[in-house]
Amino acid sequence: MKQNELYQAIADKVLNMMEKLGTDWLRPFSDSVKQSGGCYNVVTKKAYRGINQLLLGWAGYSSPAWASYDQWKAKGMPVRKDEKGSMIVYFKLIEIKELDATGKPKKIPMLKHYTIFNAEQCENYVAELVEIVEEIDSTERCTQADVFFQKTGAKVRYILQDRAYYSPIDDEVCLPKLKGFINAERYYSTLGHEIVHWTGHSSRLNRLKMTGFGSPEYAQEELIAELGAAFLCAQLGINNEPRADHATYLNSWMKALKNDKKCFVKACSQATKSLDFLNGLQ
Repeated sequence: MKQNELYQAIADKVLNMMEKLGTDWLRPFSDSVKQSGGCYNVVTKKAYRGINQLLLGWAGYSSPAWASYDQWKAKGMPVRKDEKGSMIVYFKLIEIKELDATGKPKKIPMLKHYTIFNAEQCENYVAELVEIVEEIDSTERCTQADVFFQKTGAKVRYILQDRAYYSPIDDEVCLPKLKGFINAERYYSTLGHEIVHWTGHSSRLNRLKMTGFGSPEYAQEELIAELGAAFLCAQLGINNEPRADHATYLNSWMKALKNDKKCFVKACSQATKSLDFLNGLQ
């Protein structure tokens, strides 16, 4: 598949999920996948990253275990005949004719893809023991999430207003206390969203731009924060609850996808960088 075709395929998939699921488009995971911390490779035992968690979650399987055709075959659990695999993507540095400042060929990232299969598509699969992330009660605090956010060092101020936001000027996250939310999942997914904004400060990833509400740049930053929150919730085993303002941004995101098929991949890349930054603070 050529570069443009690959970007277009991803854009079409995302648009389809937005149109089909509305504000729930970022909640594709079954309970068993969510409780194990997301989709992972059965050979490397590593979780898939960024956009690949979404692509695999949208495939609709209840098992979090994935691998390539050859990997399943080597484990004695061959993929059943006529099963259709799922696409995941990655960037690979490719040399071009143009030279860099040192006189060496420049390298640019090229989006690549390959196909993997879920455990439910294989013969003889026996579920392996994986580290299950304890699912939180909808009314209780999640200790591991609290510890995670505390270790970031982000300044969090609790307010009485029924809203949540990140202030770049004061460099602080503001939101109501947990009891002010419908459930704990909504609290932690909202906190995660604002913490991803926090990573974009000039002293950290230097991503934030001072643009007005409703601008394309503002909508793109909201997409980055929402993707980052979804990746973070999957890591922590928390159900990612859609924010009330998602409906406002949804049309902007869909419009952006139609105008620039690369925008979603770019947003996923920035969201993954935010998650890597937060994990580096643990």
